[in-house]
Amino acid sequence: MMGKIMKRNDFGKIVNYTMKGNNKSKLLATEGVRSDSKQHIAESFSCQAGLNTRIRIPVYHISLSFSKQDSGKLTDDLMV
Repeated sequence: MMGKIMKRNDFGKIVNYTMKGNNKSKLLATEGVRSDSKQHIAESFSCQAGLNTRIRIPVYHISLSFSKQDSGKLTDDLMV
């Protein structure tokens, strides 16, 4: 597995990017986030980030790339 971490400032942009209809991403689980729309997800993140004013860059996007050999083993349940 390879990981790439990026820092961002805008929750809306990263939520829209990760949940585009033309990629293979999907929402597997949530807790404490209103997840009925992309806008509500971004608003939930922004609201929570506002609780700690010391945080200057609140968005961390972690992109994971898995080996093709492991694709059959990576079920949604396992990922959660």
